[in-house]
Amino acid sequence: MPWDEAGQDRPVAHADNVHTFRLREGELNPVPGVRGQFSTMTFDNGLTLHLGEFEVENDCILNVPPRSGEPWVGGSIHILGNSVMRLPDGRCVPRYEQHTVLNRIDMPGTAFLLDGGQTVRHMSAVIPVKALKDMLDEETAGGLAPFLDPQGDVCAVETVPTTGRIRSLATSLFSERSPGPGRRLRLQGIASLVLAEVIDGYSQASSARALDAADWQYLGLEGTIRRIREGLGTPLSVEQLAAEAGMSAHRLNRLFLQETGRNCADYIRGERMTRAQSFLLSGRFTVKEVAASVGFNHVSNFTRAYRERFGETPSRVIRRVRP
Repeated sequence: MPWDEAGQDRPVAHADNVHTFRLREGELNPVPGVRGQFSTMTFDNGLTLHLGEFEVENDCILNVPPRSGEPWVGGSIHILGNSVMRLPDGRCVPRYEQHTVLNRIDMPGTAFLLDGGQTVRHMSAVIPVKALKDMLDEETAGGLAPFLDPQGDVCAVETVPTTGRIRSLATSLFSERSPGPGRRLRLQGIASLVLAEVIDGYSQASSARALDAADWQYLGLEGTIRRIREGLGTPLSVEQLAAEAGMSAHRLNRLFLQETGRNCADYIRGERMTRAQSFLLSGRFTVKEVAASVGFNHVSNFTRAYRERFGETPSRVIRRVRP
């Protein structure tokens, strides 16, 4: 990636590589500077759903002005692709594949730094702050205080664990092609569930960060992560990994949640799928070879798992990258 995590970008060769992208109501809005489109749909409860899928041919910067009107809170995920989100306060947030955030940005100056040669599939569900506060009980609203400040000029972005449910719901939004009269209602329901899961994930992760684990347990976690990355082609169970680290499976899962935003099983699946995607994008291996290399004995199970995570089959990836 030409953009590092501090947001330092290499010089843009032409002014044409810097674009302003305003999200407007309506389906299939073209995205400047890339090949693809974004759709925006606002529902009666105030929730707005954004879906985008595009090919980034050359390194570029998309400047995204804030939504007009009252402040909003949103949950978003990159299902495919990577970017660096440069915030108005000068911070930069790397947005990795399968990376979920809860955010509220009131002021102008947000930009996405995109590396060329990739496909980006992104969704976000946003809602006005006042509408969200009306839906929350007092305790939940207190836990979301950084995002619900009525004063404005807020720039809050926090990483949220990408659970299997968030991933599945977000991916399903791109496969919901039915033109029937219930389509809009289905999209509203799925988008609402995604935002609810993101809010729950933020609350749970905040609680997990308050845990005080002993140093030896952190060392055990580091060893477990190395064990997983080196053994993706072998059977891996949470119970076995916990025993090797000298702790309970419950404790191992809490440490994984605290340090990675995912429980141990989700982390293993994520590492397997990331490794598989890397092999597939190289164009040098068959689907069967890739499946075996990341611990799947049956191609059908691998295909289903890959499609659930990335929204496309392994064979489609190979057809896309091979000349």
